[in-house]
Amino acid sequence: MAPITRYASKNGAGAITENKATSFKQGRALPSSMLSKKERKSRLEEITASTLNLDKNGKSSGVKAAVILCKFIQCILWDAGFRLAMKKFQFEALLALAGIDVSALLDILIKWNPPRQALLVCQSKKGQNIRIDVCKNLISFVDTKGLLLADAIGTGRTIEGIGAAILRKYICRVQGLPSLPSLIVTPNAAFLNQWERALFDTGVPSQNIVRFARDDSKEPHGNDCFVLLSRHALLAETRHVLKGHGSNLFPPLPQDLIELLQDTRMRGEGNVDKVRIALGNYSKTITRKLFRALIIDESHVFRNLMTFGT
Repeated sequence: MAPITRYASKNGAGAITENKATSFKQGRALPSSMLSKKERKSRLEEITASTLNLDKNGKSSGVKAAVILCKFIQCILWDAGFRLAMKKFQFEALLALAGIDVSALLDILIKWNPPRQALLVCQSKKGQNIRIDVCKNLISFVDTKGLLLADAIGTGRTIEGIGAAILRKYICRVQGLPSLPSLIVTPNAAFLNQWERALFDTGVPSQNIVRFARDDSKEPHGNDCFVLLSRHALLAETRHVLKGHGSNLFPPLPQDLIELLQDTRMRGEGNVDKVRIALGNYSKTITRKLFRALIIDESHVFRNLMTFGT
């Protein structure tokens, strides 16, 4: 796996070609600089019950805790190297995408007095240490099977997805969980540059933005990177697995499951329910995850796993 300045990509029937630096690197040597402490404080002051459109009839303590929660999440993103300030309407989607148990965290924050809540969002080393402690001991994740984000165009879905992946990765690292890459699947190769630019602009180092290239002999990917590939590359890799080959996109599959997938591929969609059950049962046996987060852009254009049809 190589960084975006020197990545390998597939060409035709799996040939590996060396590409030049992507276009977004040509026009910018470094991403936008981090906000200053003064700018961060100003952005945090903009996060209010009114701007978050919270229920004015709700309990005062609950509304205040919700405001502190959003400010806290923004501070964690900055601690993790995220360079942007989330828009007020993006926090709900961000928290849902990251899989954070919001109810449990709100129950904790409600019990904190105002001075303690203020320390939680303080732009100082002490404030950062308090946030680390909260991430380590008080944040839990819900058992989600994924989330379909259907916000309107222009509301910042790309930034929400990247922010959620960075947020989840940071919290998991603080909690001592294995550091894993995040996988982004785009509808076609043309979208890869857009995602590279977005990742770079949010503060992800260029060496941590890579394009997928098959290499059966190596461990999957760098632990802190974002791996990008198009749906066509994903389908090609799926075909590769169905032929009985290994892939650093998938965990090792047992032979009986491969044979079931191959048979269903030949027969069409008749056995799809059986395949879903088999894959579901197999997923329960997987002990080592390959990715911390999976983002599928424009998922409605993706094709059926078995038939490769629309």
